[in-house]
Amino acid sequence: AQIEGEPGVTVSSYALPTVHLLLPNARRPLPDNRTFRRAVMYGLDRESILRNELLGGSMPSGCRTISAPCPVSADEEDFWSYGYDRDIRPLAYEPALALTLNRVARTEVTEIAAQRSEEDVSSQLEQPIVIGHENNWLHAKAAQAIVDALNRLEIAAVRREVASSDDLAECDFFYAELLLREPVVDLPLLLNTPHLPEAGHVSLALDELAKATNWRDATDRLHEVHAMVHAEQTVLPLWQITHRFAYHNRLAGVAGRPITLYQNIRNWKV
Repeated sequence: AQIEGEPGVTVSSYALPTVHLLLPNARRPLPDNRTFRRAVMYGLDRESILRNELLGGSMPSGCRTISAPCPVSADEEDFWSYGYDRDIRPLAYEPALALTLNRVARTEVTEIAAQRSEEDVSSQLEQPIVIGHENNWLHAKAAQAIVDALNRLEIAAVRREVASSDDLAECDFFYAELLLREPVVDLPLLLNTPHLPEAGHVSLALDELAKATNWRDATDRLHEVHAMVHAEQTVLPLWQITHRFAYHNRLAGVAGRPITLYQNIRNWKV
C-alpha cells in the first residue's frame, strides 16, 4: 500500500491466497481435547486480528476469515476454491462461551486421565499454552495477537519461536501459513500431519475422498471433509491472506497473477 502510488511501479496480487492455521499438538492434553480447541476458536476475534493487527486497518480483496483449512474465492467461478463449502460459516467471536468451554475442557481432561489411570495432569493444566511459530514477522505478530486474546480470557498463553512445524512437539499449537494449490491433494497431506488429533469421522471422509472418480465427486467429498474438520476443529482455520508484490515497469514479462513470483522468470526482460 505504501508504494502503490509510486510512478513507474506496478503492484499486483498473487493468484492464490495463503491459508493461516493453528495446528494442535495432540500429544498434549488440552490441544487433544475438542472442547478446548473450540474454546480457543470462540475466544479469538479473528476478523479484528486480521484487519487491525495484520493488515493495517483494511481488508484487501482476497483476505478474510475462513472455516476450513483451504482457500476460498469471492468469485464462485474460481476453480481453485472448489474444496471450500461456502455454507459453513467461520465460528463467531464469543468470549463468554470460550470461558465456559475452557472450564469444561479442563474438567474433561482431568476426568479422562483419572478413568485411564494416567498420571495426574493437573500440573500440565497449570502451564501456559505455547503458541509456536517460525521466524517470520507476520507469524510472530499473529501469534502474539492470539496469545494476548487468550490471556485476556485468563487462558494463560505464551508464544515461542521454533524452526518449523517439525518442532510441533515443543508447542501446544503451531501457527502455520500454507499455500494449498490443489485441495484434493494438499488437504489429505495436511490432515495426516503427525501429532494432529485423531478423529474417526475425518479419517472416514478422507477415505471417501480418495475414492472420488471425477471432479463432482471430489467437490462433494471435500465439502464433507470441510464439515468434519469444522465440527472437530482437527486444525484451527484462522484466515487467508492474498499477498501482493511490486515491480518496476521497466521489467516486462511478469505474469499478471502468478501463483509464485518467479514461475515464469524465463520470460522476464528489462
